[in-house]
Amino acid sequence: MDKTFKKLSEERQLEILDAAAHEFAVNGYFRANIQGICKRAEISNGALYKYFHSKEGLYLYTYNYIC
Repeated sequence: MDKTFKKLSEERQLEILDAAAHEFAVNGYFRANIQGICKRAEISNGALYKYFHSKEGLYLYTYNYIC
């Protein structure tokens, strides 16, 4: 996770993490689609990859957020 993610408002961070949690819960890690997360969170793919450098990084951060 890049420190620019922490510069977002808490509300915006939660919107992105909720979108990721939904996608991972419905489709599992391997079938989860980054574009689906981006569409749900209303964010560009580039911005998401700026905050989280990989799908795995997003998944792990989301997992820690939930647990």
